[in-house]
Amino acid sequence: MRKHRPILMIFLMIICVSCKKSNSSGNYITCSVNGIQKSFDFQAKAYNTTYLNGTVLIALTGYLNSTAGSPEIELAISNSSSSNPIVPGIYYDSSSIFDVSSIYYKTTFNNSSDSDYVANPQVVRNAIFNNIAISHLAINISYLSKSSIQGTFSGDYYFGDDTKSTPISITNGNFNLSF
Repeated sequence: MRKHRPILMIFLMIICVSCKKSNSSGNYITCSVNGIQKSFDFQAKAYNTTYLNGTVLIALTGYLNSTAGSPEIELAISNSSSSNPIVPGIYYDSSSIFDVSSIYYKTTFNNSSDSDYVANPQVVRNAIFNNIAISHLAINISYLSKSSIQGTFSGDYYFGDDTKSTPISITNGNFNLSF
């Protein structure tokens, strides 16, 4: 996964800075961040990309609002570790078959990396190395078609994947997005 992480992060950054428009389609990502309910429905969108090598990436993204520096959340599932199809089901950041990751940006102002909280396979490896129990990122796809995706998610997010930092707990996550 480590060799695919830069590609995944670059792809997520590209899709998040393209097409600045408001959301009127009913697309949304909602969740509780440390117990505070948030709705990331500004520019909420899903992307389903198949690369030439057959790798499939499903990426979900949304902003809290249209204000500069608005918090943002991104979720991603890729089959780059296998050729298995992405279908409805539960995907964990500890999977050896799928690459599952998420980023919560407390602020996107000037692409500030000091606000990046992640849940991903590197967090899992760091937690094992440091003997720290974590709440794994789980993304549950309940519905998937060529035009939309629905499901839930939750997990602990760590600053820069440092499991010794204080995590942000994301719970009660829901998404309903069109491709």
